[in-house]
Amino acid sequence: MVKLGKIYTLVFKPLKPYSFKLTASAYNFNWWFNGSYLILPLGSSTISILRELNGEVKCTVYSSSSINRGVVEDSIAFHMGFYEDLSDFYTKICSDSLLRGVPLRLAGMRLRSTDPFNALLVAICQQNASFKQGWRMLMNIYDKYCGRVFVNGLEARIPPSPLDIVNAGVEGLRGLGVGYRAETIFEASRLLSGLNLGELSINDFEERLLKIKGIGQYTSRLTLLFSRRLYTKPPIDRWVSRIASETYRVPVSGVEKFYTNYLGSWAGLGIYFLTIVLDAVPLRKAIERVKTGRIYPEMKGLTPLTLWMLGGGIDT
Repeated sequence: MVKLGKIYTLVFKPLKPYSFKLTASAYNFNWWFNGSYLILPLGSSTISILRELNGEVKCTVYSSSSINRGVVEDSIAFHMGFYEDLSDFYTKICSDSLLRGVPLRLAGMRLRSTDPFNALLVAICQQNASFKQGWRMLMNIYDKYCGRVFVNGLEARIPPSPLDIVNAGVEGLRGLGVGYRAETIFEASRLLSGLNLGELSINDFEERLLKIKGIGQYTSRLTLLFSRRLYTKPPIDRWVSRIASETYRVPVSGVEKFYTNYLGSWAGLGIYFLTIVLDAVPLRKAIERVKTGRIYPEMKGLTPLTLWMLGGGIDT
């Protein structure tokens, strides 16, 4: 197990309003966020530990070797959305039937991005699955294949690389409860192994994803949302389509056009926040909540904002 040493500390002043806790906690596990500190993996042997203090975010960077300070600074700012201006997005949704509570209840929350392959794992696990099912699968993959590094005597996890999955083999994946997705994950890992995914253009990365058997438009777009903050191509699945169709009185086939016309370059972010305000509950419950006006995070049970509080795993 690799031991990482401290190489430097960075201090950020995010564009206000900014909520460190909401940004750090959403769709996260407790080995990366404990309510105060966020561990942000930045590669196979580099992590940053972040905490908020007096409106600033202090980031201590640990690595097994020297790494360019400017590159790390830019990477952290991008992942955390420190300088993303949401004022136009807030203006567009302030009277929206589904998202009007975001500027009030979730003010300053940003989407926290991740590395491209990790984003792809998230997206594949979310195929034809509920939030609970998808993130249980992802947790199983992390438990089995995450790398481990030591920082100040404590263990930190690094998401698996494509090569880690290739070396594990498809049979290893099948034992993790991911079903048919085992073949998709393995094939994606095989085809993407050896590539620097972060250096690919968005178009090149998307084209490569869509050539992989088992990866369609929804999976590729969700991957780009979580890795590249690509909001212009909203990931539309049945859950989003049905909720939007019933709420806005548009045909299911017209939901994507509606979102892109309505929210423009923020369409994908709107869908991200839709999952937050409705706690990513199953479709029937989500529609019931919309009809009764409960379009805010209730944070009861397992939700995107409570996942990090989980100690003993996700119940079946």
